[in-house]
Amino acid sequence: MKKIFIYLLATFLLVFAVSAVQVYRTLKNYKQGREEYDHVFELAVQQPDDSVEKPATEIPNENENEFPDIFIDHQLMKALNDDYRGWLRIPGTNIDYPVVWYGNNEYYLSRTFLGNYNAAGCIFLDNRTDSFDLDHVVIYGHRMNDGSMFADLRNFLDDDYLDERRDILILTETETILYEIFSARKVEVTDECFTFYFINDTGYGSWFNKMISFSPYNAATTQDTKEIITLSTCVYNDESSRLIIQAFLIGRYPSKP
Repeated sequence: MKKIFIYLLATFLLVFAVSAVQVYRTLKNYKQGREEYDHVFELAVQQPDDSVEKPATEIPNENENEFPDIFIDHQLMKALNDDYRGWLRIPGTNIDYPVVWYGNNEYYLSRTFLGNYNAAGCIFLDNRTDSFDLDHVVIYGHRMNDGSMFADLRNFLDDDYLDERRDILILTETETILYEIFSARKVEVTDECFTFYFINDTGYGSWFNKMISFSPYNAATTQDTKEIITLSTCVYNDESSRLIIQAFLIGRYPSKP
């Protein structure tokens, strides 16, 4: 009996030690990811009260959006990573990150913006949508348990949360692109929301109207251009599903010279 007890105790201690090491590595990984992106944020985002005059973007008042001037050092971001395409910001959330593009959708799943291996990965464009000038743009990011990256997307499943945070900003070297969020939902990885190619304008228009129909508040757009951006992240313990939010284009506002 004593031998059995010692064996069970040793097994328990071994399992506990392995679990403790895994937890430590996970927490260390999270910490390293947060610290790197905090550093990137400090380098890229320059506050409007800085003494040096920098290019800014004016968003017209008629859109009823009062955003402070946002200064991103795009040249520095490109120098740090040539895959840089712009900066994604959702006011009222923790989503405030650089966006990259690469030739496949696996590379940045485990690489940060600075190229370090880390579970946080990077916020990246689908390899089939390599710019923000397309009718449908798809951006991916991990749903990290520490609240970073695309973790806040899950909050948009709450209609009240969505109603209070309707804006997505994409900042590039030449313009600020403003979108309005119209829906958030869980979908299968094969869902139509991940359609990238359309036979003609009629086919795209039909797809656009179907996406809009998922809005909980019957969103309608009178914009001349019908462009949609989709943000996608994983669903915990469900590899076959994704959590997405979708938004339609409000306008493109050139940076001041």
